[in-house]
Amino acid sequence: ELLRGSNFAGAVQAYTAFLGRYPNSGYKPSALYWLGNAQYATRAYKEAMENHQRLITLFPAHMRTPEAMLALANSQVELKDSKGARRTLEQLIKQFPATEAAAAGSERLARLQAAASAAANADLLARQRYQSGLIDFPTVLDTQRTVLAAQDGVAIAQTNLATDHVRLYKALGGGWEPAGAANATP
Repeated sequence: ELLRGSNFAGAVQAYTAFLGRYPNSGYKPSALYWLGNAQYATRAYKEAMENHQRLITLFPAHMRTPEAMLALANSQVELKDSKGARRTLEQLIKQFPATEAAAAGSERLARLQAAASAAANADLLARQRYQSGLIDFPTVLDTQRTVLAAQDGVAIAQTNLATDHVRLYKALGGGWEPAGAANATP
């Protein structure tokens, strides 16, 4: 209910309380997943990474594991760890190739690789031209500013994709609340 109402801070508290109260619950993997998503929405990226990683490590065969890997990569991107995000996405694609999360991961990985390649090429070219005396330093700064703007565009697109992912889950009802367990849910 809290996630559907976009009360992400309240959802963080509720899922944390649920996990503290029911540490061995069969719903622990889903609670870890949704806790990580709520933390991501509140920009607590390190905490979101920790909970998604716990799900991946403790429950590698759970149905939410591929989505947790994708969410982990999103947090890594937000924390400017593009190498870590690439590793996570490559692992997702390798371990779960037939999932929707892997398809989204493949797309995101391609964008990360293209952005990294373009940034490296632009930086190299600008530095070479500056060292050769063909351009002045403000031009180098403009080139770097353009590269950073392109990277921001990639990050915004990824954020929009992640937001759309959360909206889809909310529209589908959140996905994990079992029938008859109202007294055990946060």
